[in-house]
Amino acid sequence: MASTLLRSPMAPPTDLNNRSGIFSSWCKLGSASTHSSTLFAKNYRLTCARDCNMTVKTSAVTDMKPGHLEDTCLIEEVVDKDPNVSTILMNFGNEFDPYGAMSTPLYQTATFKQPSATQYGPYDYTRGGNPTRDVLETLMANLDKADRALCFSSGMAALSAVTHLVNPGEEIVAGEDIYGGSDRLLSQVIPKRGIVVKRVDTTNLDMVASAIGPETKLVWLESPTNPQQQISDIRKIAKIAHDNGALLMVDNSLMSSVLCQPLELGAGAYIFVYGLAGKWVGQNGLTNNNNNNKFLALSDFVMNAVGIIVIGNPGPIGTDGLVTTNTIIHVQTTTLTRIHDN
Repeated sequence: MASTLLRSPMAPPTDLNNRSGIFSSWCKLGSASTHSSTLFAKNYRLTCARDCNMTVKTSAVTDMKPGHLEDTCLIEEVVDKDPNVSTILMNFGNEFDPYGAMSTPLYQTATFKQPSATQYGPYDYTRGGNPTRDVLETLMANLDKADRALCFSSGMAALSAVTHLVNPGEEIVAGEDIYGGSDRLLSQVIPKRGIVVKRVDTTNLDMVASAIGPETKLVWLESPTNPQQQISDIRKIAKIAHDNGALLMVDNSLMSSVLCQPLELGAGAYIFVYGLAGKWVGQNGLTNNNNNNKFLALSDFVMNAVGIIVIGNPGPIGTDGLVTTNTIIHVQTTTLTRIHDN
C-alpha cells in the first residue's frame, strides 16, 4: 500500500534553547481508500538541554554529522491523530486502476468478464458492483468513519431502502417536521405495507421516549428539520432508540458530513445528500457502522434487487465534487455568519 505524505518531515530544530520544545512532523500511513488509515505525528522531545546548560547556535547544528542530533538529544515519539475532513477528501485511492489515473476512471459497462465458468471475479454485473462506484462509496465511508457506504440514485431511494428493515406489524417513529418527500413516503406509501408510523416532536425527548415501544424498529430523525430548522438531540435520541432495540436513522441532508457526523453521535445509519453538477439530487449515501451486519446485507440486497443505484457519470463526478465539499461549506457558513452579524 502506498503511503501519502501530508507534510514533509521537519528538519532538525535550529534553536536548542527551547527546553520544552516538542518538534512535530506529520505523515499518513496506509491506503487512503480505507477508513482505517492512520495519521500520526512524530514528536521529537529534547532531552540533552534538560540535563545541562547549552548554547547552540544554528551554525553549530548545521555542522553536526547527519543523525548526531537525533542520536544524542532527541527522543522520537509517535502520537495517533485522526485526519481532518479536508485530508480525507483529498486522499482517496484508485488502486484498481493499473495506470494510476489521478481522476477515477469511468466504467460504463453492464457486465464484466469472469475468470471461468465456475469462478467469479470481484465484479460481474454493474448493478451489483462497479469499480467507479466503489471508489465513491469508500470515500464516503472514510469521511464518516463508517464500515460501509452505499450510493443510491436519489435521496428518496436511500430512504426507501431503509424502510425495508421494518416488517409488517412493526413501527417507525418519525419527526413531525420532515422533508416533504419523506412525509409522503411515511404517510402514503409505508402504511400500505402494514407498517405503523408514529409522528412526534423530536425536540421533546419525553415525547420521543413515550412513542418508542417494543414494536418500534426504526427511529427517523432530521436535525435540523426541513423546513422549520428544529434541532433535536441526536446523541440522547440514539440512546433512547438503542435502549429499546431500535435503529436510529438520521437524514443529514442539511448539515453534511463536514458539519455533523451522526454516526459519531450514536446513530446506526444516516442519509446525506449533496449537490452534483449543480443539481441537489446527486449522490445520496447511506452509511452505517456499529457492525450491524443485518442492516448492511439487507440494504445492499435491496439496492441490487430494486436497481436504485448510481451508474455511469455520477460516480467520478461525485468523487471529484466531494473533494471541494469542505471548502464550499466553510465559505457558505462564513458568508451566512457575516450576513447575520451585519
